[in-house]
Amino acid sequence: METHLDHFGRVVIPKNIRGHLGLQAGAAIDIIEFNQQIILKPVGKKAPVVKKDGLLIFRGTALGDITGTLWAHRSDRIANIAGDHSF
Repeated sequence: METHLDHFGRVVIPKNIRGHLGLQAGAAIDIIEFNQQIILKPVGKKAPVVKKDGLLIFRGTALGDITGTLWAHRSDRIANIAGDHSF
């Protein structure tokens, strides 16, 4: 996605990207220059998924029925395992 600098050196982050990242007016952003690139990184934002002791841990906010989803996924996995090991 292309955008342009104004005469003060400002750039507008498109609305859909701001919404996806939860950025609002006044949000703090780190600006990093790396390998001829400019990287913008929201300050204080943590990745919603981290790896800990070999497991992926979700530490974000659930946007739906996470308990129901987990039980449905668990039931599917049990059915698949039982099907693969039938006696």
